[in-house]
Amino acid sequence: MSVTLDQEESQYATWVELFQIYACAFNVLDHIDASVSRPSGIDTTTWNGLDAIVKQWIYGTISWDLVNTIMKPGATALKLWNRLKEIFHDNKHTRSVYLEEQLTNTRLENFANMLIKGLPKGEYDTLTVMIQQADPKPSFNKARS
Repeated sequence: MSVTLDQEESQYATWVELFQIYACAFNVLDHIDASVSRPSGIDTTTWNGLDAIVKQWIYGTISWDLVNTIMKPGATALKLWNRLKEIFHDNKHTRSVYLEEQLTNTRLENFANMLIKGLPKGEYDTLTVMIQQADPKPSFNKARS
């Protein structure tokens, strides 16, 4: 995984998705998701070894601040996973209210030329005029192409 989770960045959902894909690929999803049954035929010693590997993955993909916050001797990967979830979801309601207020106060007229803003003068003048005068306006992906 190439995403390092820390509290300063807003990439928790991305980190979770990538980590779950990784865990699924290695058939250890049961170590981070209590709703997934432990595979049959795996003895406790093997399961504990796999759990230690998942814990290493967790510790290896989060910032040192988070490692120090969640580390607890003897904790399972699931306990560490749930602790991270608590940390990033504890202010979910407050963040939701803040983002809703930002969205409510956003005026689209302030972003009329957002797609073409910052293009170098001269080099893209023709393209800029074409995008501005297109009716209907092209989607972002269409204009980007």
